[in-house]
Amino acid sequence: AWQLMSRRGQQASYASIWLVSGKKKARIEAAYPPDELSATRTALGNEVDFSPKREGRIGIIGQALNSGKPQLVNNVKDHPHHLESHKDTCSELVVPIEIDQQVIGALFVAHLHEHSFDLEDQKTLASLAGQAAIAVENARLYEKSQYLYEKTQRQVIQLEKAEERIVARTTLIDFANAKT
Repeated sequence: AWQLMSRRGQQASYASIWLVSGKKKARIEAAYPPDELSATRTALGNEVDFSPKREGRIGIIGQALNSGKPQLVNNVKDHPHHLESHKDTCSELVVPIEIDQQVIGALFVAHLHEHSFDLEDQKTLASLAGQAAIAVENARLYEKSQYLYEKTQRQVIQLEKAEERIVARTTLIDFANAKT
């Protein structure tokens, strides 16, 4: 996202990926430049509550998560929902990440200059959000398949132990029957 939004000779100053982590909460999962991850967590916390709280402000990311619509803000200083995490940021673009029409996260880019993003940037970031949705879904499916595999392996071990007990009991019964 950071490189894609670097057209017109202006490089985006910051990019991040947010994933919904509970009811009306999101957490930052990745950021570029990499040191911005800890800076954002320090400024906003590990999770951000995007239900109206802070004097009614939910942040521009919160607006995208709540509405499921991209947010193109060319002057964040004048925006009523802006939550400051980087004091030099002037413009932001946020595009929701969706799976099956459910918002699961957002891609975020920021710039130090006003009016740094346009609808073409929004379309580009939306395309990238589609790819991110596929990657997130694949990761979730892989995680689920690993869980199911491990659960199945535990059940196989339990069945093998049960089979051993049955064989041992059957052997004892056969031995007892053979003596009588």
